Amino acid sequence: MRDLNELEIRSSHKPVTQEDIREFEKAYNIELPKDYIKLLSFSNGGHPRAGSYPISIKEPDNIFEVDKFYFLDSADKDAYSSLWKNMKDSQPQRGSMWLPIAQDGGGNEVLLSLSSNTQVFVTLHDPDEVISLGCTFEEFIDALYIDPETDF
Repeated sequence: MRDLNELEIRSSHKPVTQEDIREFEKAYNIELPKDYIKLLSFSNGGHPRAGSYPISIKEPDNIFEVDKFYFLDSADKDAYSSLWKNMKDSQPQRGSMWLPIAQDGGGNEVLLSLSSNTQVFVTLHDPDEVISLGCTFEEFIDALYIDPETDF
């Protein structure tokens, strides 16, 4: 996975603890992917400057942008950008094998499938419409870039 400093993540939450990770995994009976834990350990949530990605290889001009990565903090479970809150809100609809990790400015969520080699998916406004980005989490992070048209 690329050097996470290159993402230029701002406004991150307090550092994630191993206890936060264990408690979350136990509550949902899942194991967080190692590469995702690396991101949480580097920057627990926050706004990446390098957050742009194409929705598909077939549509390279259809660009989405990660507005914020969700943070993990057992003491702040109900915050809007909390992984706890977003998992709780999405679990009844999607189950625990979908991990919401980020959101764009339009309300689309970036999801990891915990059952398929940590493939990355995105919801398109309608939570029922989930499309594959055709990449793993590591490939997704490696593909994020700064879009000069949205970089202020």
